[in-house]
Amino acid sequence: MSHTESPRHPGEDTSRSSVDTAASSAVTVDSTTATPTPPPGQPTIPTPTPGPPTANSLGTAVQRYTGRIGGLDIARALAILGMYYAHTAPLVDSGNTLVNVIAAIPHGRSSILFALLAGISLAILTGRNVPYTGERMRTARLRIFGRACALLLITGILSLLGTSIALILSFYAAWFVCSLPFSRWSAKRLFIAAGVVALAGPPLGTVVNWLLQSLNLFGYDSNYFTIEVFITGLYPGLTYMAFILAGMGIGRLDITRRRLHGILIGVGCLLMAVGYGGSWILTNALVDESSSPWGIDAPEGEGTLFGGDFTDFDFKNFSFDDLDVGNWSFDDADFPLLGSDYQPLHWQSIPFPSAAEFVVAEPHTATVFETVGSGGFAVVILGVCLLLGRLARTALFPLAAVGSMSLTAYSGHVIALGIKPEWGYMTSWTPLLILCIGALILCSLWKLFFQRGPLEWLTWKVSVLTARTPGLDDADILAGSASTPLLRRAEDQQTPPPANTQ
Repeated sequence: MSHTESPRHPGEDTSRSSVDTAASSAVTVDSTTATPTPPPGQPTIPTPTPGPPTANSLGTAVQRYTGRIGGLDIARALAILGMYYAHTAPLVDSGNTLVNVIAAIPHGRSSILFALLAGISLAILTGRNVPYTGERMRTARLRIFGRACALLLITGILSLLGTSIALILSFYAAWFVCSLPFSRWSAKRLFIAAGVVALAGPPLGTVVNWLLQSLNLFGYDSNYFTIEVFITGLYPGLTYMAFILAGMGIGRLDITRRRLHGILIGVGCLLMAVGYGGSWILTNALVDESSSPWGIDAPEGEGTLFGGDFTDFDFKNFSFDDLDVGNWSFDDADFPLLGSDYQPLHWQSIPFPSAAEFVVAEPHTATVFETVGSGGFAVVILGVCLLLGRLARTALFPLAAVGSMSLTAYSGHVIALGIKPEWGYMTSWTPLLILCIGALILCSLWKLFFQRGPLEWLTWKVSVLTARTPGLDDADILAGSASTPLLRRAEDQQTPPPANTQ
């Protein structure tokens, strides 16, 4: 049996340092070169099929960027701390419009930044700027699928706490699986796909959501997850897949080049101007000034960002124990959708969304303008963090430590709010400070002794077990991970063994 290509190592993990320079010794393949005629009696060796391009038009080899990218850890930490802020910071009107705007920045944008970073991680797992091919890509895809399964497991456990947080991990799991068909795509194709989704996905989701309501189609069983994760949820896939694809496209570039960091900042600023500027112009033209961005009259008052008084809730005599609903009864008239009058596929007159609902850019509105504007904001933050990446081992080590175990840090704050639910409704800044300082200290201490966070280790282990296939032993599965000696990885990947022709 003839073999023209030696087995390749499976996909790599973002949590490790790599010296992968597989493409550094690559040479340009001339497709016009004829296959040499073998001696009589010897099997014909077919010409290898060229994989993704590893050389430019001048024939210069393209090297795969290596090592852990400190700037990505810093950006992940900002996304996590932003989620802490969104879930625990009090909404208090400072009386200053600029201060209020700045205070509202983390809301909705932290999740978008995290989605963009998730896309970059997917690109890293599948070959960075030189996509894997063959068995190595197949193994990388299996490992991504394993990570998605681990995220679903973790989300299921966290949901038992009954917090007020809209858990995003299960959405990520679905997006990871949806990204697999695009794992071989080039940066250009991924950016085009991201643009198409950003422009078509949000309005399509709004229209489909209206159509489902008009037809009385509501999935109140466990299968509703499929609809929620793509259309009706707080993080609809028809919108957020644009960030995943854009992140994959960025990860397909050499993100270690400082010139690219500046380009990202410039492109992000342009997207912010288009998204937020366009929304501001159209909103002022379509929405009455006395109304909120959603067309709802905003009450006047002091104490909160949108008016009215907001005071601390008295939790001393309040219980979060499960209510005894065993003897409760409900009238069908009180819940018509669940009563005998509920008729699926029965058209009911629900007003079509107004034009104003398509042009706002407020957090979680899932419009084109929010997608473009907030996506641009995430790209700017990414570019700045990449520029600061060299400080990840020194001045910004605590921040990078949080980012290196972002899954653990995110889950930790969910557990904290499960134990102290009142933290999500207080006007005090104390809960936010406790969460942020605690994460910085604990993650830094953990990072001094361990390479991965607890949940990062779990997802890594599940991904390794998922990638176990016939013909691949543990050494193949773990190739390039922390369990493989650094020197051996360099030798194995830079100098592949000769093809077996026997």
